[in-house]
Amino acid sequence: MKFTKDSVEQFNTTQGKGLWTTIEMWQVFQQQRLLAKQQEMQREFQTKLINYLTKEGDSGRLPEVVNIAELPGELQQEVRALQTRMSDDLEPMQTRDAFDMQLLIEAATHSDRLRLLQGLVQNERRRLDAKRQLKSLFSSS
Repeated sequence: MKFTKDSVEQFNTTQGKGLWTTIEMWQVFQQQRLLAKQQEMQREFQTKLINYLTKEGDSGRLPEVVNIAELPGELQQEVRALQTRMSDDLEPMQTRDAFDMQLLIEAATHSDRLRLLQGLVQNERRRLDAKRQLKSLFSSS
């Protein structure tokens, strides 16, 4: 789920079910962001693996199953590096998202929940802006 100008119309911050529906939408967004990051990391390795397999394969077909232990040491090391990187990058995101949800649940008042949710959305916008700026810096050189 992406938060767009159109999706804003679905937001409801009224006390009770309205706000909790919006918080649930936020939680879905967080889960999808996490999944997208995981898939991005996996695609990087899959590209390298496919390149290796197509160079090494003599039939022109990719095998249905790849045994990591049969890959060259360099690719095995990349698998381990990917697993470490996924753990290092994704686990903190999961922990932070769970902590944010816990804060929303434990907030004493509706106003406190609104402030927390607003802060989370603002942080995400800043993160996306920084990502966009970094991307433009590296793509223009």
